[in-house]
Amino acid sequence: RQAAKHYETALEHAGLLTAEQRAELHERCAFELQLIGRVQDAIDHFKAALRVHEARNDGLRAGDALRWISRLSYNVGDPASAERHGREAIAALEPFSTGPELALAYANLAILMALK
Repeated sequence: RQAAKHYETALEHAGLLTAEQRAELHERCAFELQLIGRVQDAIDHFKAALRVHEARNDGLRAGDALRWISRLSYNVGDPASAERHGREAIAALEPFSTGPELALAYANLAILMALK
């Protein structure tokens, strides 16, 4: 709870940071928020990070953010959004060949399909 609060406070004063640094704060904040059950807030922070990654044409980080959004969307009871974002994550990550991000995206989608 304290870590999430610290990240939220840091984001309130992040105006002088680069977009990439703000995206990193959003991702870290989102991770902590999902741990304490504030899943919708976590999704919102991952979406903020996603917008930065897309604006910077950082497909690898955008794909990973999409995977997180997918995973958390299922947790808040939105399986359609979870599947859509899961497929978008794979599409974003496949151009980067193999790597842990793509493996996690495939694993995420496999879990979603198994839970149908």
